Amino acid sequence: MRSDGQICNAATRVAIAMVLVAGSTAAVAQTEAVIHTFEVSSDGASPWGGLIADSAGNLYGVALSGPNNGWGSVFELSPPPTGNKWTETVLHGFTGTPDGNTPQGPLVMDKAGNLYGTTTNGGNYFSYGTVFELSPPAAPGDAWTEKVIYAFQAPPDGNIPGGGLLLDSVGNLYGATGLGGACGNGAIFELSPPSNSGVSWTEKLLYSFGGHKCKTANDGRGPSAVMAMGSDGALYGTTWVGGAATLGMVFKLTPPAAGQTNWTEKILYSFTGGSDGWYPESGLVLYHSNLYGTAKYGANSACFNGVQGCGTVFELSPPTQAGGSWTETTIYSFTGGNDGDNPVAGVVFDKHGNLYTAGGVGGNSFCEPGSTTVGCGAVIRLAPPAAKGDPWTETTLYTFTGRADGGTWPSTLVFGLFNRLYGTTYAGGDATCNVYGTLGCGVVFKIIP
Repeated sequence: MRSDGQICNAATRVAIAMVLVAGSTAAVAQTEAVIHTFEVSSDGASPWGGLIADSAGNLYGVALSGPNNGWGSVFELSPPPTGNKWTETVLHGFTGTPDGNTPQGPLVMDKAGNLYGTTTNGGNYFSYGTVFELSPPAAPGDAWTEKVIYAFQAPPDGNIPGGGLLLDSVGNLYGATGLGGACGNGAIFELSPPSNSGVSWTEKLLYSFGGHKCKTANDGRGPSAVMAMGSDGALYGTTWVGGAATLGMVFKLTPPAAGQTNWTEKILYSFTGGSDGWYPESGLVLYHSNLYGTAKYGANSACFNGVQGCGTVFELSPPTQAGGSWTETTIYSFTGGNDGDNPVAGVVFDKHGNLYTAGGVGGNSFCEPGSTTVGCGAVIRLAPPAAKGDPWTETTLYTFTGRADGGTWPSTLVFGLFNRLYGTTYAGGDATCNVYGTLGCGVVFKIIP
């Protein structure tokens, strides 16, 4: 299996951290069903970035590899009218130049059904990555049309856009690049659609991360996940390193005031490597004014799966008065037991306020995906406390075996058809498919209560 540095945002990865928040780690009667198994040569391998669902229940996602020379693909899964067999369609196979390669972030869909995404590499400019658009066919059964709407260039432009995109109400796209920008430590960009057909999209760098290279104290480096947007247009995101302790941070970018041109960055929280964990690789969710996400390492120091500490789920609450600080709360610390550990998945909420996420490895100790990790990951639910200050309650919904059911690095989950949870695993599935030294090329799964 590839190292974290190869599979998690090409912006590079490092690792390490510590806390245990009360809650019961219980297994419950849940059924996992595989709705698609990847076969590399026909449809790709190693899905990453998670899924999105449209109103008809179709699912869309990306695979890191194949089928065109291993450059990756965009796929659609359509639910069966009867029975259980979903139909998979490869919407696009990447070629490297000029359309890019290694799509990694989650897709977004506009009101017209167009899909937008990023490739971390490829394109026309020194393989710095692209933003692409896939337009649905005019007639059912015809091919989708792929178009590169922006190819990243040499710094000071950003490069390696691995975190996926955010789409606002007027069609602007926002994303992050893990490298590049004025200081080489990553940037936040905006792409504005053309006002007339045939005109190019307009790219603008909203912010370049500084850090020590530009003598910007405590700034983050390497933004690597999809952002959240507030009602005022502010952007919220994470950097997986940097911050006061160089262990990652959460930031806010505020749009320019009237008559101004520059966006303003504010560091909301810097991870310390203590009970809060460190290295937040997932995106953020803005829910009831609070921010939620996961940190890949740290907290429970008794948990050791190649790195000390198995990661956390955290909450950031806004200040109660002007000028105050945001408050970080670790609402769950992974134990490395049935609940898994080292989450790279983000979080999703149901209508009752329950939170769902996944441990990237850990869980089933009989699953051995690599030399430094044990276990193939697990899907968990966190139920909110009845009274403020009480612990959230954890329930393990499913633990992967690494075989036909899939295994390792389950993605951020999405609610789809019949309100089921859907996601992907990086490996597992068909054991005869082997691309990166993994046992299997990954699956798409659903969790059934």
